[in-house]
Amino acid sequence: MSLNIGVFLGSKLGNDKEILKLITKFSEWLINQSHTLIIGGTDSGLMQLLARQVYKKNCVKAIYTRMAMNPAKQYDFYTELIVVDDSVKKKKIFEEKSDLFIAFPGGVGTLDEIVDIINRNNLQEINKKLFLINEGFYWNKFNELLNFFKSNKFTHENLINSNLIVCSFDQFKLEIKKINAKNKN
Repeated sequence: MSLNIGVFLGSKLGNDKEILKLITKFSEWLINQSHTLIIGGTDSGLMQLLARQVYKKNCVKAIYTRMAMNPAKQYDFYTELIVVDDSVKKKKIFEEKSDLFIAFPGGVGTLDEIVDIINRNNLQEINKKLFLINEGFYWNKFNELLNFFKSNKFTHENLINSNLIVCSFDQFKLEIKKINAKNKN
């Protein structure tokens, strides 16, 4: 079964060459599995790298805010480009179009988007899995912070539930196999 996978990742390339290799491995996997890439933000950094690689073979849907668009630039590595007025609308469409989410390393924008998904799952406004790909232990500090909130009783016990999965890329692929098997039944 083909999934619409919403991906959060950096608009910069970062300084870790292993992350670039990971994005290439993910794009190859996504293409081989015939999943659709849902991406938002900008056409730079890891986002652009991923979109360009996947667009060669698969559907890529991009949601941009009007402010992130450069009118002089040609956007030619998306199957569908949706332009909205603000980031609130972008998040809503991104969420509606995605069956699940995966987060690779990124900065404040990536953090904002994953915190929003965690919170909306926690409030039971949505019920969608979010995978934080923890290669190189990138998400350890964030995971520690969530556990700190929980241990100090500043959040619900179910904040870290079955919808938030901090894992390696290989573990992610196993989880997707389970989801596909469940959807086939």
